[in-house]
Amino acid sequence: MEMQTEVRCGLIRTLKETGGYGFIAVTDITPEEGFISAFFHSCDTQDFDTLYRGCPVEFNLMDTEKGTIAVNIVRGREPEERLKHGMVIFLSPEGKYGFIKADYRTERPITLFFHQDSLLDIEFRELCKGDIMQFYIVEGRKGPEAIAIKLIKSERSEDNES
Repeated sequence: MEMQTEVRCGLIRTLKETGGYGFIAVTDITPEEGFISAFFHSCDTQDFDTLYRGCPVEFNLMDTEKGTIAVNIVRGREPEERLKHGMVIFLSPEGKYGFIKADYRTERPITLFFHQDSLLDIEFRELCKGDIMQFYIVEGRKGPEAIAIKLIKSERSEDNES
């Protein structure tokens, strides 16, 4: 087993509180690394009870026989400049996934996949096409994905308009 000494940044992607484990989406990846989702166990965190889905963390990666794991995990702070905004353009109620167009007001918008597990403050069934979301972009298995997604403005009601 070889531990990388460089401190990495990421977001909690999945958290199984009853099992005491989860997965971290590494957000400071290089193009050579591609997608990295690292397993972690509660014993490798300073305070497992304070972690939540979408929580920014800092950690070291360790290569093991079973794959890459995260160790020495502490709560971190994801830089504000990495936060993105986008508009929901497609929803699949059956598959509980959708697509967000990031940078939708620019000449070069990109389309991002998201799964219901990436939503932080809204249920999937409450989403509408046209909703404005805030999120982080990570490299997924099949391309860029939006995670740690929060609703900014809903198309469902005019109460959220500013």
